[in-house]
Amino acid sequence: MKRFLLLLLLSSVYAVSLDYSSLYTAPPTIQDRGYLYLTFCSRSNEARTFTFTPQGFVSSPDRLTLDFSGTSTVPDCKQAVVFVSSDSPGMYNLLVEAGSDDWTVPVEFAKLEPISISVSRSVLYTGYDPVDLTVHGTGENVWLTVNSSVVGVKRLYKSSLPATFSLVFHFPEPGFYEVPLTIQYDRNNFTVTQVHTLGMRVEEAPIKVSPELRVPSDGYTNLTISLELPETIYSGEVSLSSPCLEGSTSVSVENFRSGNVSFLVKGSCDPGVYGVNVTAEDFQKTVPLHVYGPEGYELFFNTMERAGEHSMEVIIANEGSQTMKAVSVRLLDGNYKIVREGAFIGDLEFGDYDSAELVFVPRSNPVDVNIKISYTLGGERKEVVRVVPYLYESGSSRWIYLLLVVLAAGVWYVKRRGTRH
Repeated sequence: MKRFLLLLLLSSVYAVSLDYSSLYTAPPTIQDRGYLYLTFCSRSNEARTFTFTPQGFVSSPDRLTLDFSGTSTVPDCKQAVVFVSSDSPGMYNLLVEAGSDDWTVPVEFAKLEPISISVSRSVLYTGYDPVDLTVHGTGENVWLTVNSSVVGVKRLYKSSLPATFSLVFHFPEPGFYEVPLTIQYDRNNFTVTQVHTLGMRVEEAPIKVSPELRVPSDGYTNLTISLELPETIYSGEVSLSSPCLEGSTSVSVENFRSGNVSFLVKGSCDPGVYGVNVTAEDFQKTVPLHVYGPEGYELFFNTMERAGEHSMEVIIANEGSQTMKAVSVRLLDGNYKIVREGAFIGDLEFGDYDSAELVFVPRSNPVDVNIKISYTLGGERKEVVRVVPYLYESGSSRWIYLLLVVLAAGVWYVKRRGTRH
């Protein structure tokens, strides 16, 4: 028993300890290479040999001997300097051994891997115009955030790099635009965030399309567009391209420069506003496509934020031949706190529109807003559930957007009234 206690006492006296509190690197944030400073302390008067084994990166030296002159009451501390390097960012471990003692030291590399961005076209056109943006590099769980006037969701996801993101920009005027992009991805268990600025040159679209394109989602219709081209097409075709269209979307033309072109099509998306590519040989323009529902109504959404509470205005416009009775809008449960659940709108005649305000506090960004619209049509009670992706940002731009939505609703109302009478 006495011999065991003596061995225990000697092991505690001669043990070497690593002072984690004094561990530091130079530079403080290692990109791809740097120095790791380790402080070892011993209460013995002896030489100890340390071996360094990197787990997934490179280090030097492999072995180092330190002479200690400590006592049982006053420890002696020595510093070891290890050079470390890695080609990839991430959190790694350095295994250090000295006889029966061993330590695991975390080493983090924050190297920004070079990535490049390319776009499918060097010039965009005014209005709604699609472009494919490709991010070249290596990584997984890729998020692209676009801080500009894009149609639809501004934060897009791909599983790995390289990745191509299809975007529809909306530029009202020609000129040169700087579009901020934020790219976040994972590489070797390390999250990398990079900010880029994309220069976009915008010109007037080379073709003119009128009037606005409107198709039903429940049946076919003859869609006639008025087309004007900058030069004559002697033998070619005019086509419509959109995931929201079905039917005869291509028409052969000869000696065509301006005039009307008709298509037999139907909408294949939920009621709303989408983009459609109008292509005439080498000329292309993207314009809004309005898909209206089987009951003849359209939905518009407007959002704003006040003191942390988010307001979504749901505007319902009746375009059907029947009256929508007892219309109500309700906010369903989701990843948000409900402040105002919804409202009862009442009856909507043809050409009428009204709105309900939903107020909530999101718990994530973006967040899916779940909405239920109830109404009676032809004596039958109906319910429609819509999921609206919502990505919010602060700033005064919401007030401008609100004004545009109100103006657009007013124009729609005047046009519908004129059509009715």
